[in-house]
Amino acid sequence: MKKHLYTALIACLPAVCFAQDPIVTITDEEGNVVNEELVTYAGAAWEFRDTVSLFATMNSDADRTINLRRYELDVVEQSKNFYCWGVCYTAQFAGNIPVWESVNPVYMEPGVTVDNFHAYYEPNGHPGSSLFRFVWFDVDNTDDSTWVDIQFDAPVGVAEKIGGVIGFNAYPNPALDASMTVRFNLDPSVKGAQLVIYNTLGSKVLTQAVRGTNANVVLPQEQFQPGVYFASVEVAGKALLTRRLVIGAR
Repeated sequence: MKKHLYTALIACLPAVCFAQDPIVTITDEEGNVVNEELVTYAGAAWEFRDTVSLFATMNSDADRTINLRRYELDVVEQSKNFYCWGVCYTAQFAGNIPVWESVNPVYMEPGVTVDNFHAYYEPNGHPGSSLFRFVWFDVDNTDDSTWVDIQFDAPVGVAEKIGGVIGFNAYPNPALDASMTVRFNLDPSVKGAQLVIYNTLGSKVLTQAVRGTNANVVLPQEQFQPGVYFASVEVAGKALLTRRLVIGAR
């Protein structure tokens, strides 16, 4: 699949973003320092959203205001991405904002760790790898910066395919005091499919026609009593695939 490749950005980033003594130390969820390294997340094309969370600790002996800039280096067309720094932004299609600077810098104190950075990636059923660079910098001295590259992998050929249904996923499952989203793709040869939700007595609770090859069906919390349900992808009353769902309350 064709990708957007920002060669000009790749050429200039090392000179712009390199720092001998990083203004912040960036660590992953296991506590590994990842400044100026590549962090890879292995997902799948049918998954709704992948997330990488990192932690930033101020190295300066004085308070600083730190901002974040995200670069799209090599991204899959029709995928989406967004991030959180200070606030969380809205998902954007690849190429909409190739250089995305936060409008909400974070005030940081010496030795204090900030845990509000999250990088999000939505493959939207499109396989391939997308690469981003995230740069943390002092707003009063933009040369005082450090970076981390994050790559999201959604390989070709990983998706489970049963009866023409590709990559069935329900999230959250179990759903506790929340709506559930059922997402899957269909082989183009499958026509007239429906998603049917049954309770444990075999009664239909919801029927939703699937148009095209991509399905994204929300099961509203208020329409379901707590319990076990079964999601069936059907054509002309014949089940292509059935999966167990759990809807409950805390």
